[in-house]
Amino acid sequence: MDLQFFMTVSGTLVIVYIALRYYMGWDLPTITNEQASPLLKGKGSAIILDIRSKEEYKAQRAKNAINIPVKELPQRIEELRKYEDKLIIVMDQKGLGSKKVVRTLIKKDFPYVASFHHGFYA
Repeated sequence: MDLQFFMTVSGTLVIVYIALRYYMGWDLPTITNEQASPLLKGKGSAIILDIRSKEEYKAQRAKNAINIPVKELPQRIEELRKYEDKLIIVMDQKGLGSKKVVRTLIKKDFPYVASFHHGFYA
């Protein structure tokens, strides 16, 4: 009985870990402010894709960021093709929505994407 209990608990923990890893985006590339700063100041080797609403973007934004609100992304994703040779750093308010967009861009064959760690207010 002890072995069966151990196997059940272990299996449950593995399933929970896999689900959380996918949901929280633990398996996706992220970038910190310290890592992104030299890339953004360099010769244009990276761009910021700000997926917040137009209102949030107008109120406060990162220099030279491109704004495509997350709700518009499915219709506008091809606009990003001209940047696919650069690192696309996806940024939102807190960092959760950006991970979903990173996953979408990876599925659409964008080779260099990362989520901005903890979002705009990091």
